[in-house]
Amino acid sequence: MDASGTAVRARPATASTTSRASAAIAASAVRARPATAGAVRPVHRPGVARQAALARRAYAVTVLRGLARTQHGKPVAQVRRLIKDALTPLGVRLTPDQYQQLAADLTAGRTVTLP
Repeated sequence: MDASGTAVRARPATASTTSRASAAIAASAVRARPATAGAVRPVHRPGVARQAALARRAYAVTVLRGLARTQHGKPVAQVRRLIKDALTPLGVRLTPDQYQQLAADLTAGRTVTLP
């Protein structure tokens, strides 16, 4: 119904109205593209990158906490390898001495944190 109270029927879609709508959409899509030569680089968002890095670090801390519970009392070399294998995909890169110290602390039952 329209504002005056009379019933309004929708116009059936015909070939001419459909093609006009398609042409208008296609024309607007062509105009919306940037007029630059070469590949268009994606927009860099430092906030998103920082958020992803913080999420990976938080997950790495969680993984380390889980290893601390399950690897208590195991050989240091085995724990060191597990720590390295678990943290490397998360983007955590430590020196060999730091891996060794973390493994020694885990096997001894001491509290560990990422350096």
